[in-house]
Amino acid sequence: MRKAKPSGLKQSERSEKTRSLILKTATRLFARQGFDRTSTATIANEAGVSQGILFHYFKTKENLFWVSTFEGVEQVNDRDKVSMQNAKPRDPIEKLQLVGDSLARRAEEFPDITELITRHLPAMDIPPESREAQHIFKRMTVLENIFEEGKAAGFFRKDIDPQIAAFSLIGIFNFNYLRWKMQKKKTSLSDTIHKAFTMFISGVIATK
Repeated sequence: MRKAKPSGLKQSERSEKTRSLILKTATRLFARQGFDRTSTATIANEAGVSQGILFHYFKTKENLFWVSTFEGVEQVNDRDKVSMQNAKPRDPIEKLQLVGDSLARRAEEFPDITELITRHLPAMDIPPESREAQHIFKRMTVLENIFEEGKAAGFFRKDIDPQIAAFSLIGIFNFNYLRWKMQKKKTSLSDTIHKAFTMFISGVIATK
């Protein structure tokens, strides 16, 4: 009887590799088919694992969707933070434009994550008191802080609501991204988002 060759990976490493494979597969399928049309059986089959293994790592399909979305966003955000620090924006207006640039770049480099955020996440039923809702609001504080900073420094109008402004700006990105996709990506997404953000920012700049 032939002995199986050792994989060379520790149990913890194999476990993390399996978890990552399930997440990668789920992200791709959720992005392309949506939450309702993607079954855990399909995800498990595509990942080459049993449903029992899938549910060992993720308690429910909802849990798998949220982990796929939030961990994917966190990985991209870590890279964007470095880009922002290296760019050294001079003021809040430049910071907002850099946010737009990073979102456009993310959409082109990480299409599955972008699809999850722009199309499928808004379709989910998210109770306001849920952990998922709190996570979303927490992520938006980065933009809110830029608007707060701009108000305090006199760049932006005093009457703007930072939270409304932050969500509005993300909405502008989402709809322009969807428009770009519907037009078969014939134009530059970076140019489109830059123009859209410039138009929005011009409406919140303080009058001298």
